[in-house]
Amino acid sequence: MTKLFVDSSVWVEYLAGSERAKQLQKYFDNNELFTTSVSVAEVVAKSTSKGFSVTTTIDALRSISTIVDVDLPIASEAGAQYPELRKTRPKIALSDVILIVAARKFAAKLITFDYDFHKINDVILLS
Repeated sequence: MTKLFVDSSVWVEYLAGSERAKQLQKYFDNNELFTTSVSVAEVVAKSTSKGFSVTTTIDALRSISTIVDVDLPIASEAGAQYPELRKTRPKIALSDVILIVAARKFAAKLITFDYDFHKINDVILLS
């Protein structure tokens, strides 16, 4: 069983049942899934803009993954790494760096559709 941190881009596709979501089941089956609280905020923002309720969205995420709160060690490490990553990836968001740090803290891989994660170790970048 592999530990996977799920990026908001993956959750948005999965919850929408899009064509891209079909390739996710093989990753979701028989793996331990995690989602940061920051990613939850991103998914809720996107899903409520499409008419889904906050409760329904959170219940869906919680039923499939473990929600990981962004604590002080994760936040401070992400803050320290963010300026350095921006030098080579000017579009990477702080929330993305938080996700990278959280995944590393749990010795997990990160799964995403977001190209900003291109060539980062332990990232499964889906197309």
